[in-house]
Parts: sequence; C-alpha cells; structure tokens
Amino acid sequence: VGVGAMALQRAIHRTAGLRRAAPLRRWNEWFPYEPTPVSPQLAPYAVEMKQNQKQMWCACGKSQTQPWCDGSHKGTDFKPVAYFPRWDGVHLMCGCKFSGKFRPRCDGTHYLVMMDKHTYAAGGTLFGLCFVLGFVSTFALHP
Repeated sequence: VGVGAMALQRAIHRTAGLRRAAPLRRWNEWFPYEPTPVSPQLAPYAVEMKQNQKQMWCACGKSQTQPWCDGSHKGTDFKPVAYFPRWDGVHLMCGCKFSGKFRPRCDGTHYLVMMDKHTYAAGGTLFGLCFVLGFVSTFALHP
C-alpha cells in the first residue's frame, strides 16, 4: 500500500469518526482465499542427501526442522511434498516456500520474494541498473 493510499484511508477514518482496528497489511496477509506459506529463510537450504532416500519437504514453512516437515502444518491447507533425490550429494531445497515447477527444489523464486519484501530497495536497484545501462549505451552507440 502506497503512502498516498494510507493517508487517504486515515482521512476517511477520521472523517467517519472511526478508529482503525488493525494496521494496514499486505494483501497476501489477509486475503482469505489463498493461503500463503511462511518463508523461514529466503535463501535455499543446502542439504546433503542419499539417492532414493525419501524426505517430506515442509510446504507451510512452520516446521522447526526446516526444510523437512515435522507435522506443524496441521490445521492449514498445506501438505508436505515427498522428495526422492536422483543422486547422492548436495541438493538445494527451497527455503522461501514459493517454488513453482521444480518444487521442492529451489528455482530462484526467492529473488522475487525478496523483491516483494523489500520493494523500495528493489525499485532503487532496478532504477540504478537501468540508469547505468542507458548511460553506457548512449556513449557506446552515439556516433
């Protein structure tokens, strides 16, 4: 919610003589139709695993034994995801809980979650990168 929208909502509440019951929150914290998992960490978990050793990956993010499920999802709409590694070695398991196609393995979605949580820093970084790219390309392509 932008600063202007928050000021507008405060003005509406003042003029109506109402007090705001709760602070303003992001839509995915209150939207009732789409459960949102907790992100225990934004970076992936590097886990040593054996081939074909079944593990149950926590999809809700509330487990105390991350990235594995300990049954903390009871009472939520989340179910653990079974994972059978195809090779011995280190596997990168999703820590943000928003991976899509390669779930439960990390697919880089945590960068988008990071940008959502730190919107102003992401916007400033994107503006800076575009500015530098425009500046360099102007001198590179100018006759």
